[in-house]
Amino acid sequence: MMSKVRQIDYQTPRTLVSYSGKRVVRLTGGEEKRYKFTGELIEGVEDDYAKIGEIRNDWQKSAFPLPWTDSPDVVRPD
Repeated sequence: MMSKVRQIDYQTPRTLVSYSGKRVVRLTGGEEKRYKFTGELIEGVEDDYAKIGEIRNDWQKSAFPLPWTDSPDVVRPD
């Protein structure tokens, strides 16, 4: 039996908590680029960049922990 390969997964709906703890973003499975991903701000600090409920396709991957195929529903920084 082959074991599953653990891969980075921005398509499965799950919640990412930023390293700063100031933003909580729900992955929407939208467009993913090398440094950015699509998600909805569901909790945290609102400012000129993002408001609660807003879906953006330019969240910086470096600001959030990596979502792996075997990650829990909520991915928090270590």
